[in-house]
Amino acid sequence: STLVFEAGRMQGVAACNRYVGRYGAQSGGVVGPRFDADVEAVTEMACVDGLNAYEDVYLDALEATTRWALEEIDDRLTLTGPGVRLEFEPAPALAEAGRTP
Repeated sequence: STLVFEAGRMQGVAACNRYVGRYGAQSGGVVGPRFDADVEAVTEMACVDGLNAYEDVYLDALEATTRWALEEIDDRLTLTGPGVRLEFEPAPALAEAGRTP
């Protein structure tokens, strides 16, 4: 699965379907780095058996995340929430350019 952020919007591919939505992120504070994701739309392509179930689990997990962390060493983004942990690595082109999504 992929996840790209830009100006309060997010998009990505959840196995075979594309999704879009909005997100909010805050750093620091008393409660730590907060994160909120809202998936607004998902394409409905015919997927290989089993991928739709995976996508449902992934998108539900993404919307359940409440915290974020960015690893300084490898720019890995970790999103967590109650019973949820998602990890994302920067795309090679972004990593080579010194940028993260």
